[in-house]
Amino acid sequence: MNKQVLSNVGHNILDLSIKHETKRYAEENGIEDFKDSNRWLYKLKNRKNIKFVDTFGEEGLANKEGAIEFVNIFTEKSKNYDTKDIFNNDETGALGEKLNTLVIGKSKQPVPLKNKNLDGMNIVYTNQENAWMNKKFI
Repeated sequence: MNKQVLSNVGHNILDLSIKHETKRYAEENGIEDFKDSNRWLYKLKNRKNIKFVDTFGEEGLANKEGAIEFVNIFTEKSKNYDTKDIFNNDETGALGEKLNTLVIGKSKQPVPLKNKNLDGMNIVYTNQENAWMNKKFI
């Protein structure tokens, strides 16, 4: 049996593949009383520290070096911004707060909002003649 295949951690070695290889090895070397039971396989895997590594799913597909590089670059570039201007970065640890909702209307005091406390609803209301956003609101 190829010892390099068994010792390479990170290779997917299935139980059936190990049994097939050991059976072939026993036949090639004239070992007639070889029994490849599940207990034998369990002991072999523990003795040689053979582990099944799943390379499917998110962790297997992840580019870990790229992720570390991204966090370093992001941390450096985000120093130029206030934390209140950074959104949806919970996994990198950058915290920020959402801005209040901005509503632009035509009238100064719209009837539906009369006698309403917009501060309690986290809404900022402003008006402009044509209800367009411009640099005044930025």
